[in-house]
Amino acid sequence: MVVVLIIGTLAVVSLSYYSKTVETSKATESVGLTQGVGNAYRVFQIDNPNWLLSGQLSNACNAYTCTTVPRGSACRMLACGYVATQDWDNSPYNYFVGASCGVGMSACSRRNGGIAPYDSWGYNFDQSGNCTAIGSGMPACPGL
Repeated sequence: MVVVLIIGTLAVVSLSYYSKTVETSKATESVGLTQGVGNAYRVFQIDNPNWLLSGQLSNACNAYTCTTVPRGSACRMLACGYVATQDWDNSPYNYFVGASCGVGMSACSRRNGGIAPYDSWGYNFDQSGNCTAIGSGMPACPGL
């Protein structure tokens, strides 16, 4: 009976560490992808200085071509080849470009559901490439 109790206690403790490790891995992947999207948006702005984009990247963006995508849509990033096609809708994070992230932000990501406290995690990248982590207990931004 004591052995079963000890094994049960160890299982509960290890499960919480496992959950944190999985969420940290997803967050680390998100920060890399968000940083890439932010860099691509800055390149887009160099190529198109008078265009501002805003919105969420989704699988619907994968269907556009550079000539059919709406002018201010974040989907232009994918349609015109600035960002590679991804399975955006099944990602654990949602990815946004431009004004949808707030004033002066080039890209951001927010946790798509999940369990607390991980459901509030996210990252913002400003137009200079500086990163700000959102939420507590999450992996730090690169270079910090």
